[in-house]
Amino acid sequence: MKNLIDFFQKKGLIFKKFEPVDLKKYGIRKRVSVFNALTVDNKYMLIIFTSRKSRVLVKDAQSYEEVSELLSKSFSHGFKKKILITDAPVCAKAQSLLKSINWRIEIASL
Repeated sequence: MKNLIDFFQKKGLIFKKFEPVDLKKYGIRKRVSVFNALTVDNKYMLIIFTSRKSRVLVKDAQSYEEVSELLSKSFSHGFKKKILITDAPVCAKAQSLLKSINWRIEIASL
């Protein structure tokens, strides 16, 4: 988690609140880390971090959006920004799908 915070500080983002989300509580068994963050200017961000060897496909992108919608309902607030951080390549179709629904994709090895 410290690596993620350092990563965002280099990008110029500072958070008031940065907490992990327990996906098991929502019945989701994914091998991703999900964080609910609140920026200094009071904007909620959803951050999904995944470390894998295989590329991110369209079905993965759709599941990330489903997680986003589920957490929006659960936390009773929307997310101003949604960010996917991965060290794997992203399929072109998945990338265009995520960008069309306002996701930001960061490829970084943390």
